[in-house]
Amino acid sequence: MDIEIIKSAGSTFKFDVEAGAVGSITPGKLVKKGGTGTNYAVVLATGDPEIGVDELLGVAISTSTDTVAADGTVLVQTIIPGKTVLRGRATTAGNIDTQAKILLLKGDYVNIDVTGGT
Repeated sequence: MDIEIIKSAGSTFKFDVEAGAVGSITPGKLVKKGGTGTNYAVVLATGDPEIGVDELLGVAISTSTDTVAADGTVLVQTIIPGKTVLRGRATTAGNIDTQAKILLLKGDYVNIDVTGGT
């Protein structure tokens, strides 16, 4: 898993996933509203979520059932703004290699980096 909820998870909901790939969302991926008409769950891209632009849905807890030709669904553990605490991996170990650096990030808002499949 890339991201996990460690405190104050919301409810679990099933969201639609747009056709175009096979199992495009896997467990542990953060998802937001997107796709055609923003009616689907999509994986966050590098630099997301953007405040005032992206509507973060939560963390996928299943592999999506979409295929190249057919829409599918994915189960998502939703987040509660201001309450849910998420844990993820650092892309650069040097960003968290001291207690002082970790304390500077604690409770902070950070963007996602999915370059290189991380």
